[in-house]
Amino acid sequence: MVNLNRKRISRIVWETILDGTVMHPKMPWIEQLNMLDALRSQAKEPTGSISAASFWCLYSLVQLLRPKRVAEVGTYIGKSTLALMSGGAEVHTCDYSNDIKLPFKVNQYPMTSSTDMFAQLQPAFDLLFLDGRLQKDDLQHVGRLLHAKSVIALDDFEGIEKGVANAMKFQYHGAMLIYPAESEVLQRHGLPDESTIGLILPHSLVNLTNQ
Repeated sequence: MVNLNRKRISRIVWETILDGTVMHPKMPWIEQLNMLDALRSQAKEPTGSISAASFWCLYSLVQLLRPKRVAEVGTYIGKSTLALMSGGAEVHTCDYSNDIKLPFKVNQYPMTSSTDMFAQLQPAFDLLFLDGRLQKDDLQHVGRLLHAKSVIALDDFEGIEKGVANAMKFQYHGAMLIYPAESEVLQRHGLPDESTIGLILPHSLVNLTNQ
């Protein structure tokens, strides 16, 4: 029997995802992220924003999967939203604490909880990005909104942060939990900072190929 631990599988998954955007120029996206930083002054409740590495991991995931519909919990200044929109998807995003108007076309739910946004949405979503702590009432909606091949991305997947707490609310029947990309993998792709993006990836999206 060949045993593969989660850490090794996670490394392979992120290497594969990031390899798909190795020829994509990063600077235009970095410039847009820097412009979004100016929106922090409008925040009613300043919260954290994703790193450049986390942005690129999300961007690369979207380029690979090409989701048609995406739901996001935790808009803030829109850095992750920008990554989620990069493949042309219909994106719905909520933020419970802020009502910052983003400078691009997206379905925003400002000052709205995840539960209230989910209740307004109709199935099905190909990708769910969680940058906020899921509430108990959210789970029934999530089960309704996702399908068998939906991917869940989790920010702040480290220690006892919300990403880990959110991951513990899911069952992994037919799916695998993917840890954030390791520093060594990120550095090989020109990303000097850290990513805290974890994934819940359905087994049906993973194929073994000859090359």
